Amino acid sequence: MRKVFFCLLCVSILFFSCKNNNDIRIRGMIDGANGRMVHLSVLGTDGLTMLDSAIVKNGRFEFHVRKKQKDEFFPSEERAFFNLSFSEDNSMTTLAGFGEGVELMLTNPDRIVRGYKATGAADAVLMSQLDSSLSVFACRTDTLLYIYRICQDNDSIRVDIESQYNELVEEHHQYLRAFIRQHPQSLSSVIAFYRVYNHHRFLDEHADADIFQLLVDSLSAKYPQSQYVEYLKNRQ
Repeated sequence: MRKVFFCLLCVSILFFSCKNNNDIRIRGMIDGANGRMVHLSVLGTDGLTMLDSAIVKNGRFEFHVRKKQKDEFFPSEERAFFNLSFSEDNSMTTLAGFGEGVELMLTNPDRIVRGYKATGAADAVLMSQLDSSLSVFACRTDTLLYIYRICQDNDSIRVDIESQYNELVEEHHQYLRAFIRQHPQSLSSVIAFYRVYNHHRFLDEHADADIFQLLVDSLSAKYPQSQYVEYLKNRQ
């Protein structure tokens, strides 16, 4: 099941307070999804655990996660990853600590991870920044792929497209390294380090050992009991 966690790592407008400081509230706004069921799961290193489901009504949905509910699964975690999904292949992951609120504005009911915005919990905002950056990368590479396919018999164009693609990959690689340097004590950087697109990993424990060690050391100091940090340590 650790593979599930790894894969999900590679695969959010006003702040509001919770009535109970030990709870998390996750609210969403989305057009074109009335009547659809959205599921909330908590993501651990052994995979997903379903917590709740809600029906989108008047373009809105809401989840209220009580600390007692979370402690049943992860008693030592100060923060946790939460996966929202309409289906197995239409989901997104956010991050929050107890006593925080997350508000999501989703723009695409058929691919909720693209084009959404988050406010509230700082880590949730960082997660949305990571997803937004990957969406830009995906759009640019999809355009290159389209041109490549229709011009694959033209050697000069093909070579140029391959060069542009490699530049985009390196650009995103450097973006993720910079993100982790800027936010080494945020668990969102775990997502950044294991970011994957079309089976391509941008960062590697060996090739990017300096960033990986920075991440392990920083998160170990802040969250010594975290299962997510333990996951990192086991990959050293």
